[in-house]
Amino acid sequence: STLIRQMMHSVGHKYACHEIVWQPGAGELTAEFRFVPLQFFENTFGRLRFMTRDHAASGEDLEEGGWMVTAGAGLMEACSIAYLFKTLPLKSALMFCDKFGLPGLHGETSAAIGSAEWNKMRDALAAFAQDWALLTSPGAKVTPIEVNSNGTMPHLTLVDRMDRAMARLWRGADLGTMSQAGSAVGSNPQDGETDILEAADALIISETLQHYVDAWVIRYRFGTTPRAYFQLQARTRINQEMELKIDEFLIKSGVPRAKKDLLERYNRPEPDAGDELATTPAPAPSPFGQAAALGNEARPLSFDARLAAALAVPDEEARRAALRALAAALPSTLAAPADDQAARLLEAGMAEAAATAAVDALEKNRNQPARTA
Repeated sequence: STLIRQMMHSVGHKYACHEIVWQPGAGELTAEFRFVPLQFFENTFGRLRFMTRDHAASGEDLEEGGWMVTAGAGLMEACSIAYLFKTLPLKSALMFCDKFGLPGLHGETSAAIGSAEWNKMRDALAAFAQDWALLTSPGAKVTPIEVNSNGTMPHLTLVDRMDRAMARLWRGADLGTMSQAGSAVGSNPQDGETDILEAADALIISETLQHYVDAWVIRYRFGTTPRAYFQLQARTRINQEMELKIDEFLIKSGVPRAKKDLLERYNRPEPDAGDELATTPAPAPSPFGQAAALGNEARPLSFDARLAAALAVPDEEARRAALRALAAALPSTLAAPADDQAARLLEAGMAEAAATAAVDALEKNRNQPARTA
């Protein structure tokens, strides 16, 4: 609201003052809050006092119940210093670029000073350079005075540092686009500090209104000691990923959860009557039928189970494809000379003969001694 925005001036200016004009009515009490600029107050005695005329040396004490004073951090003093430390090196950097942005020219001539040859050389240098040209006789020496800064200008580093300082003063952390490589970049560190400042601002607003407004309204209306109070709630940041995990755990554990509550939690409206409802798409049919679902279990299917699933496929072409896939995987399972025979039998759809060949191959491999590398 406008009142809260005006009260937030205290964050920068340390104080925000409102004159309260109470307007009692029949069974109700309203008030008008008039925002008064700080130039109408003085603080020579440690508290604000209102100056009734311009250029007054001292003011009058504020009437109790007639004023609301919000006290904040007063960041403008520190921010003004940071702004000064930013503008001075920035101006110096601009002056340096203006003076030394283009290379200077140093010309030498053996002509006598003031001669026609000397003047021609001088005019030629002036035509090439605006204000940074030098003409000397041979042997003349010009030595610039330099301050060693390892080839870099410190001005822009200080400007960037002050930009970060001002951003941290007001936001709690520098902007994600300003973060340097290797530092805590991104929105998460910034949002964390911003949430802390937002909670502190909400507390200042709440305590100020409780002291200057709530107490007077309750005393006037009910004539009792205040027990109710105004509380400004700061924004609550919800971890959607954690909320989803909690809700899934509760539903799997059998804890009842209302669909309306879930829709409100995740800001999803309820469907209107006649709306087409979104559903999970059905999975594509597997050539192995039920065996595909069983294959997701931790225990692998036996050869007989896979063979039975392949033979249960109703479509002939799909059944043949399933038998070919099973035959292709058979050599890695059996690793015996009878594999090729079993594969051919499977591809032809002869289930009993294929199962018999597979069992024979397994028995043969079991009876053979283990080979060592």
